[in-house]
Amino acid sequence: MVYNPLHRFLLEQRFDKAMCVLRNNSDREELAKIKVDGDLPLHTALRVEAPDDMVIALLECYPEAANIPGRDNLTAKWLAEEKKRSKSVMDLFRPSMANERLRTSERFSFLDGQGFGSAVRTSLEKILRKSMGR
Repeated sequence: MVYNPLHRFLLEQRFDKAMCVLRNNSDREELAKIKVDGDLPLHTALRVEAPDDMVIALLECYPEAANIPGRDNLTAKWLAEEKKRSKSVMDLFRPSMANERLRTSERFSFLDGQGFGSAVRTSLEKILRKSMGR
């Protein structure tokens, strides 16, 4: 099987290199759509238990990947639930939260060199304030 660099680095659990591939690729959305052995990069990241920032970066590149079946007909959402991912990752799989977070101008916030934590936290705070009518 021939792997592209993103899949290869994910499978090798070299997540810093995988993140560099995303950061340095101007066509990152297309890269996130490439299936290898039936899996998108998001499926692969979840299967190898990549860190949250890697999963979030892949979801930001291609949000629709959450519901696309991969190998064994399993969706990324199912894999995330099965692997008991963090609340910050699981919240991104909820349609209302994913739309708020992933469809904003912050879509590729990981490119600015700052961590995801503050961007996710800020977006979640906005959603909570909005839902509470504040």
